[in-house]
Amino acid sequence: MKDVAGYLQSRSDEASAASDQALADLWADARDLHAKKLWHQLTGVLARLVDMPDKVDLTALYDNVVSECETKLQPLRLANLAVPIARAAKDLEAALKFLDRIGGKVKDHAEASALVKVTQANECLRREQKEQMQKVKVSSYSGRWWLEHVCVIMYLFVPGYA
Repeated sequence: MKDVAGYLQSRSDEASAASDQALADLWADARDLHAKKLWHQLTGVLARLVDMPDKVDLTALYDNVVSECETKLQPLRLANLAVPIARAAKDLEAALKFLDRIGGKVKDHAEASALVKVTQANECLRREQKEQMQKVKVSSYSGRWWLEHVCVIMYLFVPGYA
């Protein structure tokens, strides 16, 4: 078991030392909510943290915090947290493996599972790996065409997704 409180406290201290009080407050809020086991509110703070990939090491955030409480989070919210973390992965294989793990955890929730699959395919498109995108497994939908169309639509038309 990881020391989540210690990790959150160290991030808060680092942000304070860097004179980023807003970020330090977010880390402190996350620490307090985790200690009180307020998972819904913690998810909201984590969502704000993953929206700052330039200030937060998203892989470390997942490994030290999210992975410790992911079974307590709503599946769709977990999938929403996983999207920017996967996008921050340096290589495609690491992103796809991470999303496979998350997909296994949210497989019983249709929307969360679809979001993970769309993100997998979108990462392949974004990194110009169309052959790899063809390998994304679609089990709960009638065909791969649906996934490809949704990915193209999201890639082209959803602001900030591409």
